[in-house]
Amino acid sequence: MNTRLLSYIDTFLYHSSTEPLQQLVYIIAKLCLITAPAAWVVKRPTGKDDRLFTSQEEALAFLEKQGHSDDYVAPLFTTVKVDMSAGEIRHLLLTPLPDEED
Repeated sequence: MNTRLLSYIDTFLYHSSTEPLQQLVYIIAKLCLITAPAAWVVKRPTGKDDRLFTSQEEALAFLEKQGHSDDYVAPLFTTVKVDMSAGEIRHLLLTPLPDEED
């Protein structure tokens, strides 16, 4: 299934008529398929008391023991920023671009 999805994404990602904003959406979709989550979070509807976990198993175990009916588990991916014009990739948490404020 992932191979078919990646093929579909690549078709639009590398097509010359795809607009830049659409390409960004396809890049994000592709990253979600080819990378593993860095962490997992149990989200609460109130937004308070969300819990972070290093594995999906830990998050699901917490949800089973202490979760409410409207809580859910979501993957968290590391964030990178790409300056397409300069060809630079920098990790936002470690090296923000010099012209931007945190």
